[in-house]
Amino acid sequence: MFQDLFSFIRHTVRVINHILVFVVVVCFVAVACEEERVFVVDVPSDIQFGPDGGEVVYHVQASYEWIVNSTEEWCIVVPSEDGSVDNQEVRIVCDSNDLTDSRQCILTFSSGDLVVNVTVRQDFMPFFSISTSRVDVPSAAQTIAIGVETTGDYSVKVDHDSKSWLSLLSTKAVSTDSVYFSIKENDTFESRVGNVLFVQDGTGNEMSLSITQSQTDFLRVSPNCFEFSKGEQTVEVEIVSNIDWEVVIPETCKGWIAYASDISSRALGTNVLSLTVSANSTFENRSVTVYIAQSGGSLRDSVMLTQQRDVFLVVDPSEIVLSNSDHTAGVSVQTNTEYDIMPSVEWITYNESRSSNPRRLVFDIDSNHTYLSREGVVTLKEKDGDRCHDVIICQLPIDTLESSTDSLTVGSDKSLVDLRLSTNVAYEIVVPEKDWSWISVVSSPQVDEFSDVTASLQVENNSLFVDRSSTIVIRQKDGTMSKSVVISQSQRLLNPDSEYIAVFGDIQYYTNAKYIKLFSNSLQWISKQVDNGSSINCVLHTGDVTQSDNLTTQWAYFSEAIHGFSLKVPFVSAIGDHDYRWSNGIYINDREETYFSWFLKLPTTKVVAYFERNHMENVVIENKIHGQRYDILCLEFGPREEVVAWANEYVSSHPDVKFILLNHEYLEAGGGIRTTNLKCVARIRNSSYTKPAQLWSRLIKDNDNIVCVICGHVGGLYALTLMENAFGREVPQIEHNIQGSA
Repeated sequence: MFQDLFSFIRHTVRVINHILVFVVVVCFVAVACEEERVFVVDVPSDIQFGPDGGEVVYHVQASYEWIVNSTEEWCIVVPSEDGSVDNQEVRIVCDSNDLTDSRQCILTFSSGDLVVNVTVRQDFMPFFSISTSRVDVPSAAQTIAIGVETTGDYSVKVDHDSKSWLSLLSTKAVSTDSVYFSIKENDTFESRVGNVLFVQDGTGNEMSLSITQSQTDFLRVSPNCFEFSKGEQTVEVEIVSNIDWEVVIPETCKGWIAYASDISSRALGTNVLSLTVSANSTFENRSVTVYIAQSGGSLRDSVMLTQQRDVFLVVDPSEIVLSNSDHTAGVSVQTNTEYDIMPSVEWITYNESRSSNPRRLVFDIDSNHTYLSREGVVTLKEKDGDRCHDVIICQLPIDTLESSTDSLTVGSDKSLVDLRLSTNVAYEIVVPEKDWSWISVVSSPQVDEFSDVTASLQVENNSLFVDRSSTIVIRQKDGTMSKSVVISQSQRLLNPDSEYIAVFGDIQYYTNAKYIKLFSNSLQWISKQVDNGSSINCVLHTGDVTQSDNLTTQWAYFSEAIHGFSLKVPFVSAIGDHDYRWSNGIYINDREETYFSWFLKLPTTKVVAYFERNHMENVVIENKIHGQRYDILCLEFGPREEVVAWANEYVSSHPDVKFILLNHEYLEAGGGIRTTNLKCVARIRNSSYTKPAQLWSRLIKDNDNIVCVICGHVGGLYALTLMENAFGREVPQIEHNIQGSA
């Protein structure tokens, strides 16, 4: 009968070291008698969870404040925010158990001297594994061990067809173990495979093991010896084997021996190997031992090949390549006949004075002063016969690599750029790595002789509002010549028919001596665009002007940068958590402990509404886009409840005005409303605050004239979230933060 005497004042949930504390504060009025204490915990005394965990829901009925403690972090109790004090719903949440042992914890519910203990138990996750699923062993007899990890007993079964050579030696069902198998020698000429199945008792878990034993290797070649005349000839040999084999020919003989085979399988059988010996044009008999060798093994057999010699004119080298300067070039001659020396061009002459040794000929080669290579032939012809030998002398040209221009300028649109080159060398076009995103080489034609070629470069669309340039290098691949060409691209032009709002995200790293120039240059660029006729209505900043509000030097740099600029283009900033003075470097104890309103200068004619007169933390700034009112609703960090109520009343009372909401902490870096690690919760003291999700539900969702939200705070450069409001329209919500790009 005393229920109507209670009024519910506060319900606070705090999670500290995984201990959940529920506090219900109740005020009493004077009554004739004291109400009897009620504390009913509608929870079983013993709760069992499986290894995957989960949650269960129960109720607690109490007339006074009560708490619940958990002895383990893997099991927690979560209250229902909508539950009443006298009958509150609680969820017992259990994590999954990845251990190999079961576990338990105690939940203690207490209200004053009334205590209820609940035991929570959780099963472990069965585990079963073997160290490998495949083993390859040689043909010799041996014993192998397979490691087993398990949480229960298991059995091992060898397939019936393998029991003649594969047997199980031992097994033992413990958590970590090895199973041993005995493998007999494989004295056959074919490999064999045994299959073993491991089965864990009571779980149905199975693991398969494949044991492959290689065969006894065999290799034989017949016949083993051949003799040839000086002419070309082909012979066949038989190879009996059951292994992969390869033909090994000494490097010095590969020029006059070739082979082909009909290898079809690794089963024991006969293959035919064809060996072809080319005609012998040397002065000596020659012989070689060709080996038939096991691939990756030690077995081998051989075939001896012997060939008679031929006698004729031999010149070495038969081709000479020289640079473009003067040269003397010599060749060695082996012959059994007299011969004449006949150069085919005037720039090659035979130098008899340097050719005193009959086995050594020397030639004088004049310089090549052209960009083209040239070739001459010196013929050594038998005097009394038709035998002859040609020596080819190639002379390289003067290297050249020239570009028709030192610079190219292109517009902002995507385009192909042609680059005319004059060259006779192999070259490459190198684009600096920093410019790979917008310049790429489409083609770079190569030439064998001096020629004019056209290389092509792809220049991508310039989406930036600044000019850019790149110095590419055309360089000789195997030399030192190079040519630099500067490619310049115009900046993206602002659309003269569009109106723009510029946004800066968290400039706290730019308002210092090292980077303030970057911020100032950005403002100057915006000012220049306005001077050139572009329509930039205002500049928005998502908060954190400084890294620390105590750094007045940063405020001074900021104030100097926007001085004069804000008279031309309104500069509207949200206040970030770094713009307050922190107590002990952590807490915001006073909302007015900041230089924000002092340094943020804005024409008062643009401010159409203040939450607090002369305070810039919560204001409405007049703004127009194509003549339509798109006012900027700027709210403080973690807006106070009374600020949100003021904003809601103002927005709803101006239905013909559209609003852009500017706030600091609202979205996560990857998108989505921020719900964890909230700095407004961690920092703000001595005042109320509104969480991002509450800001959506209490202000944005039900006001269709809030067209979008712009915020910062988190470390992502850009994120977009679309959420449907109460009117079915998707509201764009944009996060932008440049602090990590400094």
